[in-house]
Amino acid sequence: MDLGQLSFYAQDEWQFRDNLILTYGLRIDMPVYQTDPETDPTVVAETWYDDEGNEAEFDPGKLPDVKPLFSPRIGFNWDVNNDRTLQLRGGTGIFTGRLRFVWISNQISNGFIAPFYTFQINATHEDFKWPQTWRTNLGIDKKLPYGIIGTLEGIFSKDINAVIHKNYNMLPPSGRAVGADNRRIYQGNEAKVNGFYDWGDTGS
Repeated sequence: MDLGQLSFYAQDEWQFRDNLILTYGLRIDMPVYQTDPETDPTVVAETWYDDEGNEAEFDPGKLPDVKPLFSPRIGFNWDVNNDRTLQLRGGTGIFTGRLRFVWISNQISNGFIAPFYTFQINATHEDFKWPQTWRTNLGIDKKLPYGIIGTLEGIFSKDINAVIHKNYNMLPPSGRAVGADNRRIYQGNEAKVNGFYDWGDTGS
């Protein structure tokens, strides 16, 4: 299978003042699929359920849409006293990184149901969005006696389009556990014991 990632990046630096520099840029990433998976009619015709018990479409023969991933970012460096004794710096932006093509390769490799086939069938949603991260940092550097530089820095990160993995090869949920752990229960040999469920030998 042939998969790739096409990327473009542009950056500029602006000397806003003698002691203040702004840096800004834009990166654009795009997945490239050069291998088309085949569709297994058996998989498409099967009835699949999501974790809410609703019927769901499942087709390993369809790859996610190809959409550009935009990653703008901006940063600054401020020499507060213009003598390098106190520096404030930081920035914020969206970062994509290397795309995890293992999900696509698994879909292409594991898209068929065959006798004695023990691997799982993989598929991704047509509207699948590749994950990105929004990251912001702010730091301060202070010149201390004896040539020591003290630094204090904070970083905040938040996932954008975080990946969710679901198992569609299940019967609709038959209920919920009781108590603080109220996860969904899927049909099996369950027995309620002291407010909880004992799965016996079959599991859930």
